[in-house]
Amino acid sequence: MTNLQKNKVSKTELLIYFIMTPFLLPRGFSEYFYIYKTVCTIWIYLSALIILMFFLLYIKEKKFRIKRNIKWMITYYSYLVIDTVIIQNTIHEGFQKMFITPILCLGCMIFLENKFEVFFECISSLLIFFMGLNIFVFNPIFFDSFFDPSIKILFLGHVQICSQIGMLGLITSYVIKRVSNKKAKPFVLLVLSLITMAMAKTVLSIVCLSLFFVYIIIQKFFSKKRILVNYKILFTAFFLLNISLFIFLRRNNWNFSKLGLSTSLHGRLVIWQQIFELLKDRWVFGYGTYGYRIFVYWNEWVDVDGMIYAHNQILQTLLDGGLVLLVLFLLMICGYISAVKYRMLDIGMGNILSLVLGSYFLIMIIESPCEYYYIFVLLSIMPYLHKSSMKINSDLNGTGLYLEKKCIR
Repeated sequence: MTNLQKNKVSKTELLIYFIMTPFLLPRGFSEYFYIYKTVCTIWIYLSALIILMFFLLYIKEKKFRIKRNIKWMITYYSYLVIDTVIIQNTIHEGFQKMFITPILCLGCMIFLENKFEVFFECISSLLIFFMGLNIFVFNPIFFDSFFDPSIKILFLGHVQICSQIGMLGLITSYVIKRVSNKKAKPFVLLVLSLITMAMAKTVLSIVCLSLFFVYIIIQKFFSKKRILVNYKILFTAFFLLNISLFIFLRRNNWNFSKLGLSTSLHGRLVIWQQIFELLKDRWVFGYGTYGYRIFVYWNEWVDVDGMIYAHNQILQTLLDGGLVLLVLFLLMICGYISAVKYRMLDIGMGNILSLVLGSYFLIMIIESPCEYYYIFVLLSIMPYLHKSSMKINSDLNGTGLYLEKKCIR
């Protein structure tokens, strides 16, 4: 009976590995080899098909109830599809964005509902493997003709994703520390996540690293205090900061000269100014998924016929679906935040979730993380983090055991 159970777990692990690998697969070689990109795409579609089969089976057997956050997610992507079809009369542009991303969220939900610990074991192993390859094998020293922060490409992909995958690695390492008896694995994942962010050499990665070390200091002196529990406040602050930033820039000719700064945020101010021009008559419904091109003066230098990446999540959403989609986006994020059972989180878990969420919200100001899959893995795991807090295990600092009575109240 024991051997049979082990075999079942092994099959489950293999299934999760197969399904989740293409969503986390490094994209660096996609910039150079079409066959690599094609294999990644085919694998993603195959994984999505398997997830759909499982989802339909679970719906048929009524094994779980679809939660409110999933309903908001489905509503968001359903409207995005409808908006795109009406405006563009096609769904060719952004097919993966419209269909594969919500399927990934459904797959994560199924695994987390039924195999919480196995799912995190697999995700942590994949992150360790890919970040390890990025650091020790396909690094700028050995593969300088392919990967170098100066050309914005690493083995993992564009340097802008390093802060995203690094923060996902941090919270995954904490969960593994709580639910697993393996002491080395969470530590290795933590270290690799920090090195990955450092390798990117971007402002965001430096900010995320700084926030992590501030978090460590706070945990050292206030280990029994919560940093922030109401994540809606964190999200509201992010949204208001976005609004304030764009009001300031529009009133000051899209520069920071009034503050004594000459930075263009690596060309982002030019991009954002062009986006506001594009949105002049399309504020309500946008252009549909990728139904636009952002033209900037350096396009002719790199032989690129416009851009579709807005370098800001709010603007990216407005371009795709206007104010209607933006409202649904805010409701979707709030839905996932509301699904977090923060009163059942131990203090350490509540604090590190504040760190990771806060970092992602900062990332949203100068990047568009929803163009990648990492943030949706994070959102998917959030409603289930309380499961790790109910385990009697050592916390990340090794300060003792967290029992359920130490949960945030």
